[in-house]
Parts: sequence; C-alpha cells; structure tokens
Amino acid sequence: MQIEKIKCRIRNRLFVLTPEERVRQAILDYLIDERGYPTGYFSVENTIRVNGKDRRTDILIHTPTGDPLMIVECKAPSVKLDQAIISQIAMYNSVLDAPYLLLSNGIENHMFALNIDEKKMEQLRIVPYYKDL
Repeated sequence: MQIEKIKCRIRNRLFVLTPEERVRQAILDYLIDERGYPTGYFSVENTIRVNGKDRRTDILIHTPTGDPLMIVECKAPSVKLDQAIISQIAMYNSVLDAPYLLLSNGIENHMFALNIDEKKMEQLRIVPYYKDL
C-alpha cells in the first residue's frame, strides 16, 4: 500500500494526504485563489498556548502588521461541525482575539465575524474577500 502525499503550498513540503489534510489544502486553495488572501500572511499548524497546554491552529491568517485576522479549523468530512468544534476554535480565539473564524469539514463551512469589544458573534453567509476585510 502506497501512502499518498501532497505538497503544501504554504509549508512547501510533503504531507500525508489524510482526510483532514485534504480539507486543509482545499481551504488554503480557496482562500488564496478565490478570495485573494496573500500567501505570506498564513501560518499552518501554528502552536499556541491555551490554559497551560500547547495547541495547534490548523490555519492562522495574520494582518500585514502580524495581528491575528482569521483562525481556520479544518476537520475530516466524517466529523460533524458541532458545538465541541465551535468551543475548540473559541478556546483558541480566547488567546488570539482574531475577528474572523472559519470552520470546515469540506462539506459544511461556517464563517463567523466577531466584535471583540461588544462580545458579539455573527455568522456570515460567505467567506469575505481579503480586500473587503
């Protein structure tokens, strides 16, 4: 049995093409090619410290000044995007304070805009173009 690998356009090295990695690569392609997000502002599997433990964001997009802009949480298509997944990305955002959150399992996508000051979260119908943020 041969293990299928893919070259990540952000990390520029080969990775095993798991179901979650397929979703991650599709989201990266979509954000860069369809929505105009600059490749230089992406971090993939970025380690952050949450409640004293190391955690990894699937995709973290930064502003030109280096502030967090969007956290993307990718799951395999077989994983339901439920409250546990929303809690996971919210926990990451308690450290990062990104104004946008995106959840995807390759079938479902949920995009949220946050107003940190007012502690409000609005679900968006589409992923905004980079130029519109």
